[in-house]
Amino acid sequence: MSALFEKVASTPLIKKAARFLVPHQANNHHAYLIRHEGLFVITFLLLAIQFFSFGGVAGARVLGYATNITQAAVINLTNQERVKAGMQPLAESSKLDSAATMKAGDMFAKDYWAHYAPDGTSPWYFFKLVGYNYSWAGENLARDFSTSEGVVAGWMGSTSHKDNLLNPNFTEIGIGVKDGILQGEETTLVVQHLGKVLGSATSAGSSSAGGASGGSQPAKVEDSLATTETKPSVASASANVEEVHEKISGTAIPAFNLGAFWKGLGFGQKSTLALLTILVTLFVVDSIVLFRKGHSRENSHSLLHAGVLVILAVVLIRSATGGVL
Repeated sequence: MSALFEKVASTPLIKKAARFLVPHQANNHHAYLIRHEGLFVITFLLLAIQFFSFGGVAGARVLGYATNITQAAVINLTNQERVKAGMQPLAESSKLDSAATMKAGDMFAKDYWAHYAPDGTSPWYFFKLVGYNYSWAGENLARDFSTSEGVVAGWMGSTSHKDNLLNPNFTEIGIGVKDGILQGEETTLVVQHLGKVLGSATSAGSSSAGGASGGSQPAKVEDSLATTETKPSVASASANVEEVHEKISGTAIPAFNLGAFWKGLGFGQKSTLALLTILVTLFVVDSIVLFRKGHSRENSHSLLHAGVLVILAVVLIRSATGGVL
């Protein structure tokens, strides 16, 4: 095994790569990639990646990252998840698109991150405002994501949001995507409205009512947020008034999980994180090799450089982590 390793290590390509990556005698114990020249090239490469990835997204605002979220993509990805789970795909509703966009605009205008506005305006107000009479209605919210994949992955990573997204009672979907300043931070809000038109199909539990009137039981109206707490049913004394069930959300649910995080990164962010990881590894290897071989190099601060890069990577991860509600 050692003979094979020595043979591989002695090939010209491996020798050349070692000069760039590992400190040893051939490069005067200083890997080329972490010399000033190598760092200059990497910095230029990072700037080029950021420029082209941010500038290449049509219509995107630079909010510390390039946003690439569209209605069509979020709807398509939502339906992919439903089909994988054995559910029927949802049809896009222009009314629900309008309701979701209006809800996003209301959140920016009134500066809140919640299902209910500070003045008490409910999510269902926007359904009714566009004339969408529903038997089932639901809402999912997301912010600070940079890709459509990240948004849907964030919802799928939360049990309550996933239940909403995969609810078999929903038949239609609408998406609102809006950029703006929320609570002092530039961000992109994504609102997902899910619904089923009243009377489009017989609601579960409906049956003929007994008595002289021969009328039917009231239709069940489900107002569903991505939540865990259930509010008691509110039933009217009138047989013609619909029964309403609402699920009220508590606090925002952190969206971070590895799959959602990686899907949520744009090309520029993935490239930046990869290069930072490579540089941190090279600086750590440089310090270990020099220490073990007892070499000293003037003005060598590899561990300090690695620490700074780790901080930058953490900042990138934190800034790229969206939230769902």
